[in-house]
Amino acid sequence: MKKVIQILLVSLLVLTFTSCSSDDNGNQPDTSVVLLKKMESDVMGNHGVYNFSYSGRKLTKVNYEIHTPGIQTGYDKYFYTGELITEIKTFNGSNQNTFSTVFTYNANNQLEQVVKLNLQNSTATKMVFTYNSNGTVDALNYTGTLESQTTLTAVSEKYFIENNDIVRIEFTGSISQTAMDFEYDAANNPMRNVTGMDKIKLHTYDSDGRYGITKNLKKVTTYFATVQSSQVDFELVYDENNYPLTRYSSETSPGPFSYNFEYYK
Repeated sequence: MKKVIQILLVSLLVLTFTSCSSDDNGNQPDTSVVLLKKMESDVMGNHGVYNFSYSGRKLTKVNYEIHTPGIQTGYDKYFYTGELITEIKTFNGSNQNTFSTVFTYNANNQLEQVVKLNLQNSTATKMVFTYNSNGTVDALNYTGTLESQTTLTAVSEKYFIENNDIVRIEFTGSISQTAMDFEYDAANNPMRNVTGMDKIKLHTYDSDGRYGITKNLKKVTTYFATVQSSQVDFELVYDENNYPLTRYSSETSPGPFSYNFEYYK
């Protein structure tokens, strides 16, 4: 079960490099707001270090080094169209572009589709979101080639959102988990001032603690199809601006999970 929890809480996806430039030299963060500079994570024995670069409030690059226990290095570049993140390109330590994640939006600037291209084996996945009148969001998953993703998979999701935060996800067709519940504090999330990040929350909810909307996770409960549910409770230490400095799982929770945050001054 620990392996399942690790997979759920250690996910991917980041990137949004500024408009049309591929060189971040000279770009500076907007120091009039709080922006995340560095995060260190320890997730069930796997150590990660992430360094964040910005142009103003737009995220341009995230460098990472992950010990699993082997060392994996690389970086994500973020691309924007206006105020919206439209692509994230992932590079390995040899500067090879291994993945590209493309975001499209509807007329209301809501995330409509996420296509992840695996450039190493020429395959791709696609998530398509439908916004319901009751505030929930349905997601269908497709697989295919780099050019077309038309094969519908058995697994689908329904997202429940309150106050701009995902509070529950229900999975249909999954052979492992059936639902996840999320509870938050009332403080500031490290990524709350990053342009466009709130628009892709349906994609980043499980991204190793790096991303959020306005607040921070205090509890995650995962419900499984064949075993009892698993609950992870987090404790947090905040700075004078009510941003987290550390977030770690309680002694009674599965894990351990811990995150340390450093901000631009």
